[in-house]
Amino acid sequence: MTTRRRWRPATTAAWVLAAVAVGGAATLTVTATLMSRTVPGLVAYVGTFGTVVLAFALLIGAPALIGPCVAALAGAVALSLFGSGSALRVDAIAAGVLLYVVIEAAYWSFEWRRPLRVEPGILVRAILPIPVVALGAAAGGMALLTAAGFVDANGIAVEAVGALAALGVVAVVVGLARGRA
Repeated sequence: MTTRRRWRPATTAAWVLAAVAVGGAATLTVTATLMSRTVPGLVAYVGTFGTVVLAFALLIGAPALIGPCVAALAGAVALSLFGSGSALRVDAIAAGVLLYVVIEAAYWSFEWRRPLRVEPGILVRAILPIPVVALGAAAGGMALLTAAGFVDANGIAVEAVGALAALGVVAVVVGLARGRA
């Protein structure tokens, strides 16, 4: 006799977040390998190690392994920037934002595995800050690069950063307004 398990949105969200974390780590590894001009093989090995350990940690439910995964992935990004002349690059900012998303998704996936009292809209309220902070970090990084003169202050990239910054401000204002209501 088989028993049917009741579907729990929190458990599904946990596994979706785990998939996002592993997919982000794999994307970060490939991106760092392609960014590397001096040691792409080493970058690929270090990033793959971090990605595989992250997948294993998420599969067996071992949050203590997230730290070494993050260190390996950050090391892969740092190695990819070695010998490139400058670490102040747009792809370095993108790698940092992606690393943030990987870390948040991994830890949230552990959080959502526990039995929780799920209220309407709690998944959205818990997960929404991740892309908002990521967009804010990207906009801030691009603003820094533009101010430092590493990015041309004309063109579509600057317009996109301005639009992202405006979207981030609106999201923060809406979040603060909902918190007080």
